[in-house]
Amino acid sequence: MNTNINNLRTDITTLRTDVTTLTTDIYTLNTKFDGLELRMRAEPLNNTARVYNSYISSRDTPLRVLHDRRNVAVAGFPRDSASLMRLPGNTLTTLLNAFELPINGTVELKKARYREFIGVVIDV
Repeated sequence: MNTNINNLRTDITTLRTDVTTLTTDIYTLNTKFDGLELRMRAEPLNNTARVYNSYISSRDTPLRVLHDRRNVAVAGFPRDSASLMRLPGNTLTTLLNAFELPINGTVELKKARYREFIGVVIDV
């Protein structure tokens, strides 16, 4: 009889652990889903901005701002193509990080990478 009770206690403890693990897993999935949902909301805005930016033919025409992975307009986004070309390396690194883009390379390489990502095709 005591053996059966001890076995039941062990089973209950195991079930509690399993439920705790499942609860943690569900929370983690919800967090990941929320992040994915934000990214999905940002994509149409970013695609529209890239298309707009690709048609700019003047260095002084304002750029459309892209949104980061949290669907927030990126702080420090250059006002226009001329401003983009004057950005220092540390600012470029911050902007590339906002979009989870590689940050390696020279300042010129970072500018080219960022220009391509935001849709700027005008030769500045």
